[in-house]
Amino acid sequence: DIAQQISQGDLERTIHLDKPSELARLAAAFNKMKTDIKKHLMELARISGEKEKIESELAIAHTIQLSALPTDFPKKEAFELVASMTPAREVGGDFYDFFPVDDTHFAIVMADVSGKGITAALYMMSAKAMIKNMLQAGYPLVEALSKANKGLCDNHSRGMFVTAFVGILDIKTGQIEYVSAGHCPPLQKTNDVYDYIAVVRNMFLGVSPNYQYESGKFTLKNNDRLFLYTDGVTEAQTKKETLFEQERLKKALNEKQMSLTDTIANVRKHIQRFVKGAPQSDDITMMVLEFHKKQK
Repeated sequence: DIAQQISQGDLERTIHLDKPSELARLAAAFNKMKTDIKKHLMELARISGEKEKIESELAIAHTIQLSALPTDFPKKEAFELVASMTPAREVGGDFYDFFPVDDTHFAIVMADVSGKGITAALYMMSAKAMIKNMLQAGYPLVEALSKANKGLCDNHSRGMFVTAFVGILDIKTGQIEYVSAGHCPPLQKTNDVYDYIAVVRNMFLGVSPNYQYESGKFTLKNNDRLFLYTDGVTEAQTKKETLFEQERLKKALNEKQMSLTDTIANVRKHIQRFVKGAPQSDDITMMVLEFHKKQK
């Protein structure tokens, strides 16, 4: 009778039986089983509580991270810009940023922190702040990136680094001075056709504190666009691990003429169609800027 009550969830009952010996051993086995079940349920409750706490903390971190990314996209006389970030997990390592440096120069940033999760998100926020602070403090681009790199190396998280494309747009001329720190090559749309820009490549940020960065330059003409992204776009993969790759990205961008917002949505649609339901393996971040040169 007590064994039946235990099977129905009453774990407070204990069987007291000394004789006959066979049933006494069976009673002892039931008592031990009951004690083990109680311990297991208590451990399960503890783990479930910790899991709920972690999920709650991740949700908070997700909200904080997204709030750190600017969403008030500029639509000015000289240019307009839109961007998006879709993390692979609750929190990710990708980030974008844009902000004025002075009255005639505007900074754009696209970056990807190695790894995922809370550690990557914290490192991402540190890198984002360092790059912005150095540029808004008035340092030239190369010096600003060198100082940000040294700061990330000094606060080094083991095995972590940042790939980044940081550009300074001259809103009068359309010239962009940039530093590409191991980041994906951007695409420029000119004469209604997107093509990859051959960029000057540099070391990742956060690896070598004394690395000497080199900048490059290119110019956007009237109505030209610049498309920036992270490797979560080109390395999106099917269940068979086939990659989306650069050529498919270029084809998606050149499919038809679209608004900036629709351009990003169209690339995302092409990725989803390509992966055919495979889980997102990396953060997906994109930015597109269109330049409007003042007519004299």
